[in-house]
Amino acid sequence: GYSKEDFYSAEDFFNASNQLKKEGNFIEALRLLDKCKEMGYEDKSYLKSAYYSTYYQSGNYDLALISLNEMLVDLAENDVIWWNNQFLYTNRELENWPQLMIKCEELMSDYKLDPDALDYSLDLEFLKDESNLVYNIFDTYTTSLSKTGEYEKAIILSEKFMKIGKVSNDNNFIETAYLAKGVYKMEAGDYLGALQDINEYIKLMKEWSIGYKVRGEIKLRMSDVYSKYACDDFNLALEISLKNENEDEETQQEIQKLIDDNCK
Repeated sequence: GYSKEDFYSAEDFFNASNQLKKEGNFIEALRLLDKCKEMGYEDKSYLKSAYYSTYYQSGNYDLALISLNEMLVDLAENDVIWWNNQFLYTNRELENWPQLMIKCEELMSDYKLDPDALDYSLDLEFLKDESNLVYNIFDTYTTSLSKTGEYEKAIILSEKFMKIGKVSNDNNFIETAYLAKGVYKMEAGDYLGALQDINEYIKLMKEWSIGYKVRGEIKLRMSDVYSKYACDDFNLALEISLKNENEDEETQQEIQKLIDDNCK
């Protein structure tokens, strides 16, 4: 007998695969993509992106990266920004920190994103139009540096991110930079500097728990004179998190553990 797939066109296989991907049935979604490919689906670039997204969403990041790199052969100019974002996301999942640092340095040069450069000026229109990519580059770069223990470099890069945020009037950049500097200075042992930055972050993000949580963690690492006040911050962090409907139970459990472990 016949099945309905016997009457499918390449487009039908593609659409059916996309539906199965949405439902989380990635094995079947990939099988249908293979059928789609066998039938000569015309838009090769779109097909490659479908393979990529299916591998990525299923957690097969190695295969997702292979698919992403295959797209470079015929990547359209208007897909470059998307490709760069996906490259950073995928390599973060794979924890390819050295590779990411090289790529982020390359992207900063290509898009002229160093506010301290002497041979060019920042493109304010690009910063506004492609703020997601700019954020992703700096966040990925600083995270990669911190994961390899290069906190001083991460602090310097966060300062650059701060400058870009101020020049482009992007509060999200500024808030993230203050939080990052607070964390990285704490890891580098500059506790007073870390407190200054995290207090600036808290001024901007009073309704979120992470600033109070990090401030408590900083105080724990300082002398006993300061560390005994860490519990005040942890308790305040938990109180604020419970009031914030955008914060989840996992966040509250992390704060509660800090209280249980350090506030007897």
